[in-house]
Amino acid sequence: MVKMTENYKLRCALRHDDDEVRGIAICGNTGKIVTSSDKSIRLWTVQGEHLWKHTYPSPVQCISWIPSNPTLQSGGVSVCMKNVVLVWDLDSRKMVKSLVGHESQVTGIVVDGDDLVSSSIDGTLKRWRNWECMETWAAHEGPIQAVVKLPTGELVTGSSRILESRDSILKMWKGKICLHTFHGHTDTVCGLAAMSDRGILSASHDGSLRFWALNGQETKNMYGHTATVCSVDSLASGLIVSGSEDRSAKIWKGFSCVQSLEHPRCVRDTKFMENGDIVTACSDGLVRIWTVDTNMGDTPDLLVQRFNATIKEKEKVAEKPKVECVVNTDPMRFRPSRNMVDTTNLLVQRFNATIKEKEKVAEKPKVECVVNTDPMRLVAVDIGGGRTLQYNRSVNVYAAAGRWLIENSEPFQHLLTIKDTILEATGQKDNIFVAPISHKTSYIPPHFKYLPERKTNFDNSIDYAANRANIVDHKEKLLTDSEITTMKSIYGRLESPYDNDPVFQASDIDLLLGMLSSWPPSRISHVIDITRMTVLYHSGANLLMGKIYPCKCPDNDVLMKVIKSNSQTKENLLANIRAVTNLFRSSWCFGWLQAHRIEILSSFSSWHLLGVHDAYSVLILNYAVLLIPSSPSHDGLYHILFAALEILRKNVSFDSKFNALRAVGSMLLLKKGLLENIGRDFVWSIILKASEGCSDSEFHKLQSEIKEVLGI
Repeated sequence: MVKMTENYKLRCALRHDDDEVRGIAICGNTGKIVTSSDKSIRLWTVQGEHLWKHTYPSPVQCISWIPSNPTLQSGGVSVCMKNVVLVWDLDSRKMVKSLVGHESQVTGIVVDGDDLVSSSIDGTLKRWRNWECMETWAAHEGPIQAVVKLPTGELVTGSSRILESRDSILKMWKGKICLHTFHGHTDTVCGLAAMSDRGILSASHDGSLRFWALNGQETKNMYGHTATVCSVDSLASGLIVSGSEDRSAKIWKGFSCVQSLEHPRCVRDTKFMENGDIVTACSDGLVRIWTVDTNMGDTPDLLVQRFNATIKEKEKVAEKPKVECVVNTDPMRFRPSRNMVDTTNLLVQRFNATIKEKEKVAEKPKVECVVNTDPMRLVAVDIGGGRTLQYNRSVNVYAAAGRWLIENSEPFQHLLTIKDTILEATGQKDNIFVAPISHKTSYIPPHFKYLPERKTNFDNSIDYAANRANIVDHKEKLLTDSEITTMKSIYGRLESPYDNDPVFQASDIDLLLGMLSSWPPSRISHVIDITRMTVLYHSGANLLMGKIYPCKCPDNDVLMKVIKSNSQTKENLLANIRAVTNLFRSSWCFGWLQAHRIEILSSFSSWHLLGVHDAYSVLILNYAVLLIPSSPSHDGLYHILFAALEILRKNVSFDSKFNALRAVGSMLLLKKGLLENIGRDFVWSIILKASEGCSDSEFHKLQSEIKEVLGI
């Protein structure tokens, strides 16, 4: 039995392939697990011993365990690849059946009595009996992304969002009869799990997990991930695990997050073993097994040392005395804490029984940017033009530079110049000051509606006909006949109403990069736009990053070269901002986005002059969401914080200011320590000024939440 007060620790890390691991199948009580990747499936013991591997020419989208039956004496696994289901016998390790019938990619398969039921992005479910298709029915208008069998016998399916509908939906089936339709998610439902006989769990691209009663009523929303939630699983005890593109697997108890297992890349799948251990499939090519068994955790394995370099640091924190959950029967003092996000991989308290202590902290005097008169700490920095900046050595250099720019109404693009001037004048090295980062779970008031922002935004709006006219059908042709054929194929996959995750080839990305490198500025925005659409999908983003990051030679980073050299006109600047914004959709791009943050924002410095403030504000909000859980110091956060404050100071739309305000509020709420270096009154004065003339109630509600965060 897994207890709530125990930490999950890494037991072992299993090398699957050099590419991402996509799926996990727990093979009943056989003591084995099967994992799948872009290239192969592998069989392991639960202790981590590798038993068998089979290689495939195409990515394996999902795998499922099939209990023993007359054909599979010891059980087997179903492997979904393209529109075919392949069935393997685990004893003989041979493929015994191939189920062909779906028109498009198969996305899941479940055992229903003596039958198998498969789902597909063609929107249908198929029932297979004795390896033959017995019936097919159209279950959803859009692509089906997940299917699960409930202990009570019903099937539940989850679909992608379609253009005609605002919601992504779940449906419950008894045979071919739809019993209930579940509305609530605002983006693709990509993971489902039965929660004993209590209800259904769903994971979505909208960044949330939801729990539904069997009658179709939504009863709980769980927020904690900051990107697409890819998978969810549960134990009979009520423990839940979820995996996300935010590079974490989160453990939930009582619908509150109690632990976060950090990974270096996207966590594609998560499964519980029968003993309560957790298996995670990560895009870095590793399968990790986590346990609460103190006799098995932290195996001194080379793979563990290589791919979990942060474990030792986390264990140092774990050596602190355990904090028990204090139950106070005073109803005025005891209330549950919701939406708790653990950033240190420690098991935190379920309930916030220390509200009174938090209130005491809130009563402290307001903290301003204190100027220390000690001549060894206070330095007068000559900025030029007869202007001086009084710099306190105890203050983060980015915070000091950003505040000086705002107070003197200087353009934000001079931030790095001022920062370098301060470092030179004080004899410091870059980033010598690392602001302390609080690793405690931030208390998020349950009435907060807008803070913190937990998911990134993207732009999928495009006129394909107009884009095609400017690339393929333009009178001044810049493509060969074969390149035109490739482009038409790309358009076909992007425009298909049935293909929710189109697969691109390396040749597709090579063509787009070649066009970005060679097309004239007058037409390059159209190429940027079509590239922007391809990176919304896993294969497009993966292939693009494989070409440009990490890049030993900067000249080979075509995308960064285009951003730097083609952001001088409004059309090109807008296209570039939207393209970078869409990169936040995939964890494959996170490293590139962080590595080029300074260059990107410098290249987009004319955002206000050229009037693209709405798109720019979305980009800044995305950066805030990305950096909050991952920034090792506050330098990057200060960079984005002052970029957001600059938007608030400009004469721009209130939509732009709303995005900037959410970025500011989220950073200040979740990153304790930012405020001490710049002062709450300084921030609040900018927010008050930005709200002048705004009659929008949503804006003022968000403003009130930030006021509470600031303790004003």
